[in-house]
Amino acid sequence: MGEYREFYGLRDFYHLIKQVSKGLASGRANSPEAEAQIVKRAIFRNFGGLVDPHVQNGAPKFSELFGKEWHNEELFRTVKEDSVIDLVKQNL
Repeated sequence: MGEYREFYGLRDFYHLIKQVSKGLASGRANSPEAEAQIVKRAIFRNFGGLVDPHVQNGAPKFSELFGKEWHNEELFRTVKEDSVIDLVKQNL
């Protein structure tokens, strides 16, 4: 049987959408910066964290692509990324 590497699947994308929707509906998205923070946090929570050296951590690339599509790349790039420890604490 072949070697299986870690990968991103539909569940990761589903949880990204669920987390962004919940964050935007919470009323905390009262500015473009707050919206960007909610989206960026969800991206790094759902697409970051792979430690396999053969698999690229998808969060930075996904974040870059989202910023381009959102047509506010500069704002999205300047939003602070949460640390891995903070993301784990949020998940608990």
